[in-house]
Amino acid sequence: MPDGRASLRRRPAADAAVAALLALLCALFFWQVLTPDAADRRWFAAGDFTDQFYAFRAYLARELWAGRLPLWNPYALGGSPFLADIQSAVYYPLGLLTVLLAGKGGLPLVAVELEVIVHYFLASLFLYLLVRDLTRSRVAGLVSAIAYAFGSYLTSYPKLQMAILEGQTWVPLALLAVHRAAAAFGGRRQGRWIAWLATGGLALGLTALAGHAQTTLLAGYTVVA
Repeated sequence: MPDGRASLRRRPAADAAVAALLALLCALFFWQVLTPDAADRRWFAAGDFTDQFYAFRAYLARELWAGRLPLWNPYALGGSPFLADIQSAVYYPLGLLTVLLAGKGGLPLVAVELEVIVHYFLASLFLYLLVRDLTRSRVAGLVSAIAYAFGSYLTSYPKLQMAILEGQTWVPLALLAVHRAAAAFGGRRQGRWIAWLATGGLALGLTALAGHAQTTLLAGYTVVA
């Protein structure tokens, strides 16, 4: 019987085409955020996204570019720990990349909006890879990816709750890695299952660093199950 997984690996161009399509769909879905036309330009709704997550990221950017580790937030009530607040997500790598790319001149709101859009692409891509691996069907993977990234849940509450969205982005990758590790366990290349298991641990670590404890807990339950 032919190995369906091996057949999938022989067509990397098809996976690249799916990834490009998912990126295009993200751009179309958020076109009013990305458009240079001021008349059509829209921003994420004011609320937790602007008053908490953007404010946290902007304060982080200011402190890091000033050469200081942001231990304390003096702007909330009488002050509060900043580094110790899980939702500050100080060590989240993609958040740090946003701060780095924005430069020293201050963190614009659109930079954090773009970070959110990138996570929609990553979420769809990881879900595509997971379902493609489970079903050995690119069509099933693509349909599932579109439903996951652009369905009613991820595009509603989590879009403005950045910690939830960014935490959930990595869950499909963690599940894919554990599935691959289980499939490779006991095979001729013993190092492969260890590498996949390490990838799963890395994905769960990124979920934790994204800053939403409940998402991390549920992701851990799911991966263990």
